[in-house]
Amino acid sequence: MYCQNCGAEINENSTICPYCGLATKSSDILQEKDMKIQALEQKIVELELAVQQVSRTRNRKSGITQFQPWIFIFPILFVVVFFVLFIILVSL
Repeated sequence: MYCQNCGAEINENSTICPYCGLATKSSDILQEKDMKIQALEQKIVELELAVQQVSRTRNRKSGITQFQPWIFIFPILFVVVFFVLFIILVSL
């Protein structure tokens, strides 16, 4: 058997090339790494979905509460200014 990395002839039972140190039975290692990568990718997708849901919920809530005080403040302020100007004009 020959090493895939350096091309040296090695024993068929060896798991590591004595010349370059490459693992000769790397297909099992690669499969394990692929499984771990797939699991991590799935977790990333789940986290992204959770973040999107939270941001949608915050956007809905912030849209309502952000403008809600102004709905009450402007009419009250308008009425107060109107009556103050009315009293000033009547007293002249």
